[in-house]
Amino acid sequence: MSGDPLKKMLTDAFNREAFYSNYNRTFSIIEANTDELREECFKLRYDVYCIENDFEDPTRNPGQMERDTFDIDAVHYLLIHSESGKPAGTVRVILPKEDMQMDSFPMQDLCDHPLLHTEGRPMQLCQISRLCMSAFFRKRDNDGSVLPAYYEQENIKGKQDGNMVYIRRRIPYAPLGLMRAAFEIALKNRITDCLLFIESDQLKNFEKMGIAYTILGPKVQHHGEQQPVIFNIKNVLDTMLIDNLACWEILSDMGRLHKMVNGLYQNSWQDEVMDNLAWNDLHEKLS
Repeated sequence: MSGDPLKKMLTDAFNREAFYSNYNRTFSIIEANTDELREECFKLRYDVYCIENDFEDPTRNPGQMERDTFDIDAVHYLLIHSESGKPAGTVRVILPKEDMQMDSFPMQDLCDHPLLHTEGRPMQLCQISRLCMSAFFRKRDNDGSVLPAYYEQENIKGKQDGNMVYIRRRIPYAPLGLMRAAFEIALKNRITDCLLFIESDQLKNFEKMGIAYTILGPKVQHHGEQQPVIFNIKNVLDTMLIDNLACWEILSDMGRLHKMVNGLYQNSWQDEVMDNLAWNDLHEKLS
């Protein structure tokens, strides 16, 4: 019967598996760890920020590559469209600088929230930056200027020649792979809080995907009107696991990153317990 909860559960599981498999067949994520690969990132950014949008001055970005001083120490990623082999998107992650804490991130120049300007706190942060997609993957009016919007789960239409046929957008949820790469490098550096500038109209799409965030301050002019936000990776994955399992499976890489962040919190809790025990033991001896 159509209302059978077991049947619905199995159908949902099948849809999620098809979505996860299709996404990973469509895209691969690579670290841009050579000059040639980083240039691919800069060229894509030039197209998005200098040509398609009036966010950066093309004359100040020679060689048709958009770059700034934060690129030197940032970790860069490319989202590769498997069928064409072409870059579909890019992102960089800016990690904190111990010797320049108050000048670690672009957001520190544009947002006066205390956590960005309190000694020691920037070392617990990173900024996800220059997250953008090629124009080929931004086809609809509400896709935004740099990122495609969220679209609902693909629906099964039926079978054709023995194969399942789907009604869906060609590339749904495309930026999730880039976010996954950004989360992973943050966690490898024991960082769980991420800063991000995002177009205001894309915040609703974040919410639909289950990406929980906190607004840090008023909107600013930074590559168009942008909203500064912060999100905690554990909170994002915990929320998305409940609100949008299909997107969680991509963003967490089927739970792998969720396990990483839980491990960091477990270790942090254990360290705190041990520190308290050591302090109590010392206190007793001194008494």
